[in-house]
Amino acid sequence: MPTPPHNIKDRLFAWCVCLAVAFFFFFDFMVMTIEGALKEQLQAAFRFSSESMYTWCIASSFHLGNFLFILPAAYFLDRYPVRRVTLTAFAVAVSSALMMSFVHCWLFVVARFCLGAAHAFCFLCLSTLITRWFSPTKQGVVTGVAIAIGLSGIMVCQYAVGYLHHHLGLTYTLLLFGCFGICAWGMAYVYVEDYPESGCAVAQQQQSQQPFTHLKQAMSNSKNWCFAAFAAFMNAPYMVYLIHLTPFLSSVHHMASAASMPIWL
Repeated sequence: MPTPPHNIKDRLFAWCVCLAVAFFFFFDFMVMTIEGALKEQLQAAFRFSSESMYTWCIASSFHLGNFLFILPAAYFLDRYPVRRVTLTAFAVAVSSALMMSFVHCWLFVVARFCLGAAHAFCFLCLSTLITRWFSPTKQGVVTGVAIAIGLSGIMVCQYAVGYLHHHLGLTYTLLLFGCFGICAWGMAYVYVEDYPESGCAVAQQQQSQQPFTHLKQAMSNSKNWCFAAFAAFMNAPYMVYLIHLTPFLSSVHHMASAASMPIWL
């Protein structure tokens, strides 16, 4: 494990590194929840004939991309520099957000799939950098701050998207989110580094390891399987909540989309 930085300047830079990737987390969560917040508008724009068709095409594409790329993301982080992987995944997420602004049905599906694939990288990149730039006694605090920033993207999206859609329309709302992503990517490009200066030897040692070594170790640990099952069951209701809350409030409680935004919180 690389030695964390000790002087004040390097410690501040360590925070900048991790916070820059936390904004990747923030952006990905923000764009991910657009589909749930604008479900009625998207369903009308794409003229889906049924709710199940919309769910299969739009909502499921994100989760399919996330599922298919979670193991490749772990492999790439073990084999390639984290900076390169992070910036590439972030660029895919930003490109997907900009692609969504064309509001074309199948292009939107492809963009959601690519966004899900990029989402598979964001937390893995973040946790990898935190373990390299901070000592074990501080990693919990830094992880908590980063996750709080990421989840606040949902809150910002729900409050902003209704207002922006009302004043700018669907296309310009999605385009504005993509422009924000470009700014966040620039921040990551400036600050994200693979290791502190003391970590060069560790980088060379990790790159010399055989492929799939870490995967085999993780798969053979029963505690990892138990934690994975716990995380899956905890996140399943949350995913249903993201996809179906706005239509539920509109159809059952007859609430307008804008009025239902704060209830997301």
